[in-house]
Amino acid sequence: MRALVIVTALSLLGFPALALAGGDGLNLIPNLTLLVANLVVLGLLIYPTQRWLLVPLVRVLVAREQRTAGALERAESTHAEAVRVREELERELARARAEAQAHRSLILGEAEAEERRILEEARTDSARALEAVRSSVEGELVDARRTLQSDAQELSRAAAARILGRAL
Repeated sequence: MRALVIVTALSLLGFPALALAGGDGLNLIPNLTLLVANLVVLGLLIYPTQRWLLVPLVRVLVAREQRTAGALERAESTHAEAVRVREELERELARARAEAQAHRSLILGEAEAEERRILEEARTDSARALEAVRSSVEGELVDARRTLQSDAQELSRAAAARILGRAL
């Protein structure tokens, strides 16, 4: 910006002859009245432009930046809260798993004891039933032997009576 001002001032004041190109009508030296009028119009337009265009635009950009920054802060805070809640849930889950494992071990121990008790009762009952069946079979065997012995004696007498042809 400073270099532009210096070049413009030098071209207006010091080097009018260099600004002429070819000499037939192309004049690069500005009209001083027109230049001052343009500068006055530019000066008059700077204030409204700044007031009605630049200031509201800057205000909108600042508000947007604040909303964005606020949203980022809220997002970071929400993320931190989510991480904290997740860690708390993981701790609770680990505690619940440990508690469930202890409860499971207790139940398995009780179930194994119950299984041993039931198996022992079943063995005792089966031994009693087996003993009852054995004594029953022995009694039936003794009865069957007596019956067979008496039938064998009768059959042998009948066979001997038939062979001899007379009653014994």
